[in-house]
Amino acid sequence: MYVGARTPASVESGSIPGIRAQMDVQYFGTLEVTRAFAPQLAAAGTGAVVNILSAASWSSAPAIAPYAAFAAKITLDGVQAGAFEILVDETSVQLLAGLSGGVAAIYPELAKRV
Repeated sequence: MYVGARTPASVESGSIPGIRAQMDVQYFGTLEVTRAFAPQLAAAGTGAVVNILSAASWSSAPAIAPYAAFAAKITLDGVQAGAFEILVDETSVQLLAGLSGGVAAIYPELAKRV
């Protein structure tokens, strides 16, 4: 189940209202929720805003729900330990390493376009 706004439109020809709806939910929605809770976190002197990014978040399926729960638990443990960055699996470690080498390190076919 997908929750949010999604448009299959391309940047070149997509409907601006559709693209705007997606940005409103996925970007500005996240920003507004973060801003709503930031004063309470600051006043309490504790807490964290966690941005969970995972290769598993690139697609969704019922079969990966247990992994998502595991990743959330590992993330919570990391936040409680004061970690700045939490990599929950080898795939995430490899993706991070690849990104430090540039996108072409992960997608060699892109290097051929240059």
